[in-house]
Amino acid sequence: MIHRLPGMDRIARPDQVLLPVGLLALCPLVAGAPTLLTATWIALCFLASLILVSVTLAGLGRSVAAEFRVLMTLLVSGIWVTLLDLALQAAAYPLSLALDIYLPLLAANSLVLTAGEQSLRGSGCADSLRRAIRQGVHAACWIIPIGLLREMLGTGHILSDSGLMPGLPGPVHVLPVEIPALASPSWALLILALVAAAAGSMVARSAPGT
Repeated sequence: MIHRLPGMDRIARPDQVLLPVGLLALCPLVAGAPTLLTATWIALCFLASLILVSVTLAGLGRSVAAEFRVLMTLLVSGIWVTLLDLALQAAAYPLSLALDIYLPLLAANSLVLTAGEQSLRGSGCADSLRRAIRQGVHAACWIIPIGLLREMLGTGHILSDSGLMPGLPGPVHVLPVEIPALASPSWALLILALVAAAAGSMVARSAPGT
């Protein structure tokens, strides 16, 4: 039996998302967010990408021929993510550098592309907007806590990178020890896998007939 990723259903197809699909899409998002600040911004950019791509393609609707749907989805996704990246560079260039390649990678994220293709198949703008917001919030519930945990364990602080954005308070010391290796992307993926496995196990146990 393959368990669904809690909170991530109805992202690719209604009630048809299996655990590996959600994990693969979340991997680059959590890998590129080693702190609370970067995780929050990755989650916000992911939410914005979902909304912009879904609503734009919903507006185009069935005017795009079936054979051009994938190309149009990639084109619209690439344009919006590029504009988001440029806007972040203009507003907070050090933060943009900290996010590195992970922000541009949103253009090829499977959840963004699948949500966009769903909208292109005839979903209305209102439905597409609601679905995009729901998906973005669900993803943030995974990205931000994992980023916070990585920062606390890896640096012993919260807001250890507050210098990336003017106006933020200085680092807050929360733990007496730090393990820098735990802030690495590989540990982020391990934490994601363990949390997802534990959550999936709890959902399976609470399901009727188990």
